[in-house]
Amino acid sequence: MKQAVEAVTNRESAAPRTILGFLLGMYTVLLTGAVGSVIALASTDSSGAIPYVLGFIGVLTVALIIAILAITWKDPTRLMLGQITGREYAAIAAS
Repeated sequence: MKQAVEAVTNRESAAPRTILGFLLGMYTVLLTGAVGSVIALASTDSSGAIPYVLGFIGVLTVALIIAILAITWKDPTRLMLGQITGREYAAIAAS
């Protein structure tokens, strides 16, 4: 257990190498916020809003999957590996 804690605390963060990594990072932040919201709502009298939070995350998940499939279907090079600048990605997305 001690080694696992040290590995996490000593980790150096790196930029995502794909657009999928970026999307996964953003999705993780939103999902973590939703879980925190559900926990907060469950501990108060506002538990009636929980289905709306879960519905929002469900819609977001489906939209993200559809967007990734659409990008992959149209032009898989948009999801290419390697670090690229924002300008390079914009040039790829515009083509």
